[in-house]
Amino acid sequence: MQNKSINKNIFIDTCIFEKHGYCFDHPTLTALVEMQKKVPISVYTTDIIIREIKSRVKEKILGASRAKKRLNKELKILRTLDESDYGYFFNKIDVEKAINDFENKLKAYLHETSSKEIDVYSFSSKIVFDQYFAHQHPFKEGKNKYEFPDAFMIEGVHNWCKENDEKIYMISSDKAIIGSCSENGPLISLKSVEEFLSIINFENEHSSEILELFNKHIGEVHNKVSDEFTSRGFFLEDQDGDVEDIDVKTINIEEIYILSISSINVIIEAEIELDYSAFLTYGNYDTAVFDNEDGLVMFLENVEKTVEKSYRTLYTIKLFYDPDNIDLFKIVSIDPTEISDIGIDSEEYDDDYDLK
Repeated sequence: MQNKSINKNIFIDTCIFEKHGYCFDHPTLTALVEMQKKVPISVYTTDIIIREIKSRVKEKILGASRAKKRLNKELKILRTLDESDYGYFFNKIDVEKAINDFENKLKAYLHETSSKEIDVYSFSSKIVFDQYFAHQHPFKEGKNKYEFPDAFMIEGVHNWCKENDEKIYMISSDKAIIGSCSENGPLISLKSVEEFLSIINFENEHSSEILELFNKHIGEVHNKVSDEFTSRGFFLEDQDGDVEDIDVKTINIEEIYILSISSINVIIEAEIELDYSAFLTYGNYDTAVFDNEDGLVMFLENVEKTVEKSYRTLYTIKLFYDPDNIDLFKIVSIDPTEISDIGIDSEEYDDDYDLK
């Protein structure tokens, strides 16, 4: 991790909330709230960010409603069964209520973090249009009209820094925002809230000892991560078939972030890459036969093969740590930050093959 001078101003981009599934109860986002109780952290946002978050979530909720309607057609047979067991499948999504519920959660989180809104509309728009025609950030790679909201936001934050003689961490994975930052500021790039929290927590006198103890338990961490990973569901993305015999070969902890340190509890987040193999079985299209009567494709033979894959993910790890008795140190729990089934490409087709 780079040694960055610590300032306490942060700006959180929309992509960071999207990364955490817009879940304000995510361990990282709640750790930020807890850190604010110990350290005077100032969280900043803009009207553009708030509107962008609302717009994206609204579209996701509308998409979920459309997907639910399509799924209801596939589940139609369940209507013939006991409603007490299967009726909930057909409950309608109240889109307006869902949008309102989310916006209330967003408002509550902004209040909880005492987020302050930076004015991005009062400066001259000529600055942004000068950047546009000069192909400067965030338009460096071309005159992309979709970068205009980012351009106004970046210039507005930059203008705020100049007026207040402040620096600010721009927490984002967006190339346009990263490209507008520098090591010396006033806009300084960080890729995640986890990185910001870890920078602060590394100032804690116990952080080195915690990491040393954690590394002594690395075998236990690997075993638990492997057990969790292999218990997930796996499916073929490009074939109708089965995935079996998941075997984790190697586990590499790429990055460790200390989210919080309390009296006896420590929460860290680990960025982990797993190399694994999987056994695949699916129909061999070279032996496919079409059944005209039933309208089905049947395969006379199956393809059976083992593939090697990699998977990168985040795990939240809770530790018990008593600085007065380090012999009691232990791994309390290891949980993925996002639990989902994992799709696997069969590698049957090259990049130019047109799947119809």
